[in-house]
Amino acid sequence: MATKLYFGNLSPEITLDMLKNLLIEYDVPIVPDTVQLKNHFAFVEVQDNASAEETIRKLHGYNFHGSVITVEHSVQRNRGRSRTTKVSISNIPIQAPDEDVRHLASTFGTIKECHIHEMNDTKTASVTYEAPEQAAQAVNHLRGHKYCEGSYLDVNYVNENGGRNYYRNRYNPGGGNQYGGYGNRNQGQSQDFPLRMLVPNVMVGAIIGKGGQTIRTITGATKAKVDVHRKENIGPEKPITIYGSADSCSEACRKIVEIMQQESVATGQSTDDETSDPPSSEDVPLKLLAHNSLVGRLIGRNGTTLKKIMQDSGARITISNFQELTLYNMERTITILGTLDDQCKAEKLIMQKLRVSYDADMQNIMTEPNAMQTNPAMFPGILPPAAAALAMQQQMQQPQPSEKSDLWVPGGVVGALIGPGGQNIRSASRQANATIKIAPADQSAQGQAERKVSITGSPDAQWKVQYWVFSKVGQEGYAGSDVVVLRAEIPVPSNMVGRIIGKRGASVQGLQKNTSARIEVPRNKQGDENGEVPVTIVGNFYSVQSAQRQIRKLVSQAQQQQQGQGPMQQRRPPGPPKHVNMQ
Repeated sequence: MATKLYFGNLSPEITLDMLKNLLIEYDVPIVPDTVQLKNHFAFVEVQDNASAEETIRKLHGYNFHGSVITVEHSVQRNRGRSRTTKVSISNIPIQAPDEDVRHLASTFGTIKECHIHEMNDTKTASVTYEAPEQAAQAVNHLRGHKYCEGSYLDVNYVNENGGRNYYRNRYNPGGGNQYGGYGNRNQGQSQDFPLRMLVPNVMVGAIIGKGGQTIRTITGATKAKVDVHRKENIGPEKPITIYGSADSCSEACRKIVEIMQQESVATGQSTDDETSDPPSSEDVPLKLLAHNSLVGRLIGRNGTTLKKIMQDSGARITISNFQELTLYNMERTITILGTLDDQCKAEKLIMQKLRVSYDADMQNIMTEPNAMQTNPAMFPGILPPAAAALAMQQQMQQPQPSEKSDLWVPGGVVGALIGPGGQNIRSASRQANATIKIAPADQSAQGQAERKVSITGSPDAQWKVQYWVFSKVGQEGYAGSDVVVLRAEIPVPSNMVGRIIGKRGASVQGLQKNTSARIEVPRNKQGDENGEVPVTIVGNFYSVQSAQRQIRKLVSQAQQQQQGQGPMQQRRPPGPPKHVNMQ
């Protein structure tokens, strides 16, 4: 049966022939005479649902003539009915017991999974039911439900229309999907959170097999989609992305490791370190890739979460250093050593933690859509790879003025920021091309309780260093929850304070609403020697970044207006005084 697909965010220069050529190039089995090109979007019918899913995997997030396109099932496919079993219940009061939330959700059906996270001053529950009908009952009856006085629940499908239309319709109704998910061109929810791994170049041929036979066998047996990125990485290893359910990804990962172990023993070569002894299956490491924003929670406070995973699995696990990250690669390598069973146990535990953390991040981003729209390149892991690269490229082409900012961190985290002999702070400074200074304890406003970290550098450098600081605070376990909240200060000209506050506080109130940050602007404070006063921003990383960008943009626009008015006033011919009689 033919299936209709939606192609969104097409460039205005795209013609019908150009779109058809793209479909032919990627072997899309289109139904003749069904390609309909509209204004910035198109509809295409393919032969069956399997072909539709394969087309989505190939072309969703593809950079087509400068525009990152969206490819998804046409919304008419479900005629307003969702087939997902997963829902998100948000705006739950922070004091609500988790058991009460689970009991309320269970009244609509059998719950397979329920993860509850704290988000600022509320809680959010991600609930997976046994059947789509049960999820629909929960959405219909709980949406707008009065949980307690002044608190009404917000309930939505997490995977509505394949997990893409929900985000597009809510936050980007006019164009493409900006929130395609961490490395995942197909889905934006943890159910299909992809498994990313590294394999040695010498093993790629064995994994693919003659004519692709081996990888087709893996795909057929596991129902997972396996992408070997042969053109990525010029180093000794290639990344592999596995799409599908958690079980399908784990099963495909196991089969790939089995192939590497067999190849290692057969060729007498270890895939990791050269040894004098013949290699055994335990010499073959399993290397997973995880975004740096998720790794802190995987490690846990003082490494407790990672230690527990090693204890439960029996595997040995190491994680690459932050210093190895670059602007274009924010993934860290998780190396797992041990028997095949131990490695696979560890992989499942690690991926489970990453999926839960990713879900929490996505819920946090969904509550702050304006933060994403400010500068999407500053939010790693949210854009599809092609969109992220394009956004970063555009950002790098813009002028990068030097900026100053201060972050206040718990005193106990300073040692981790500095590192042995100052190694960590020097490396972060070099990586970001920024100046980083940590004030002595007696110079900080709160003494030993808080220490001030001063950062000087371009907007890109500011983002990298602040991201590093927030991550370190989370890794050291000072967050109290999954979301780290810190206080920041940025200097603004004292004559711009009125612009930031606005008439009766309207401007600063709007900034706080758009960014979800708390912003404090000094009203009657004299400027320093540079004529500047500090604006205080309190929030999580995304909120703080968005608030800084919007405040700096507001100041820049006001200064440009002032500079533009000077010459205009000089050129304006002087008019007669009002009291002069012209008769």
